[in-house]
Amino acid sequence: AALASTAMRFAEHATLAALCLFDEADVDLQILEVGLGGRLDAVNIIDAEACVITSIGRDHVRELGESLAGIAAEKAGVARAGRPAVVAQDPAPEGLHAALAARGARILQMGALAETSEGWSPPGWGLSLAMPPAGGRTLRRNIAAAALALEAMGWAPSAIADALTGLVADFRLPGRLQAHRGLTLDVAHNAEAAAELAANLPGIAPRWRLVLGMLADKPVEQLAQTLAPLCDSIICAPLPPPRGLSGAALAERLGHAGIAARSAGSVAEAIAEARIGWPADTGIIVTGSFLTVAAALQT
Repeated sequence: AALASTAMRFAEHATLAALCLFDEADVDLQILEVGLGGRLDAVNIIDAEACVITSIGRDHVRELGESLAGIAAEKAGVARAGRPAVVAQDPAPEGLHAALAARGARILQMGALAETSEGWSPPGWGLSLAMPPAGGRTLRRNIAAAALALEAMGWAPSAIADALTGLVADFRLPGRLQAHRGLTLDVAHNAEAAAELAANLPGIAPRWRLVLGMLADKPVEQLAQTLAPLCDSIICAPLPPPRGLSGAALAERLGHAGIAARSAGSVAEAIAEARIGWPADTGIIVTGSFLTVAAALQT
């Protein structure tokens, strides 16, 4: 009611609703994901005890610009003076440390993970944690960054280690290399996520059929060029307007980039087509957007 006269976007309404629910539930710890950039994201109204910057790539370039240094400065906007700012990407992107220092943050730069055939551990911890079932090195780095942030906030390393030991062995992140009715679902929608996805797919199946649905303002051509060498065929599915590309429009953009693709009338139709004559050694990857994966989960 207090904001009845204030114009807000969907993301701002959703953030406010979540914060109200957290307050009503009297939770001990709130973990908030920053979506668009950092400085201007609705979540940034919270005066966080610590922040974690996992990695930086070219996304939301319409709002943040094409420069990685400029994007890094926007991401650094979530940091607070005198409080921990964990940087998981090593080496850190150009300009990130300078932007964090300008805000007075206490910078904690992660180094390399300690990895053996038996397991892995966050830098300097001397632990041995089981490999997560799926997610690759990025997932392990993100878990390590979370552990470092908790330690910087005053949590005992032994308590963090005990929690991680049970969590990591069974960890599965919905929407990241998620198995669903013979499909592999992944919400990758930028070049960096596509590279991570491409690195993990050969360990699941030697060849793939790709069902792709994307928003018009995402790096469609880059993502497809990364995944295409692994795929025997690409079927483009439509996503809702105004941001979603139709299957035909997506296939046309890929064609202009020299990537052969055909279109279907829906995500469900694209999946059904991909299953026709489906070789036993070929996987079906459904990716390109959270919306694409959400639709696939309904099939």
